[in-house]
Amino acid sequence: MKQIIFLFITFYANSMLAQIVSKDLNFDSNSIEKALNLIPVGKEGNFGFNTREEFTDSKLGVPLMVAKINNDGKLSVQNEWRIPVVVNNEYRLLFTVIKNTKGEFEIVDLGGSSLAKEINTVVINGKSPDVLLRSYDFKIDFLSVNELINAPGFQNCIVPLQSAQNFFLSGKGVSLGEKISKQKLTELILQ
Repeated sequence: MKQIIFLFITFYANSMLAQIVSKDLNFDSNSIEKALNLIPVGKEGNFGFNTREEFTDSKLGVPLMVAKINNDGKLSVQNEWRIPVVVNNEYRLLFTVIKNTKGEFEIVDLGGSSLAKEINTVVINGKSPDVLLRSYDFKIDFLSVNELINAPGFQNCIVPLQSAQNFFLSGKGVSLGEKISKQKLTELILQ
């Protein structure tokens, strides 16, 4: 199965369509604060915050479109985004956002403070990632930039996050945060 997932990423990621509507994702400060107030009093640290007062300083970061890596190795673009909640240029947690049946964007979950911090450290060819490639079955994540996935050459535009590093790449000469090219992915598969 590892090989199927890597083959998908290597050979089929170019087929990912520019279905990102994340630029249209907007929430007013009341929606953000309302969602953050779901965090139980005294549990702010579990969600990446030091105090509740930081809620009022929260802004939204670059939305990440979620693309699921299925068991058959194919990609399915989800009606789902992860949006970092940012305080003082630090990603604190992620909102999970869907487009509901009324066509409105809705915050349906929050959490992932460790993943948010890791995403905050990644820059791909000078750009913030806007695609989260995820296998729910294996609990592994990769980041990319949609316009780079679709660009000719497909060079250095997929970054394995810690979960993928642990699952796939340990002992194979790829360091965490290293940008991987199509050629490097192919080499890893063949090792």
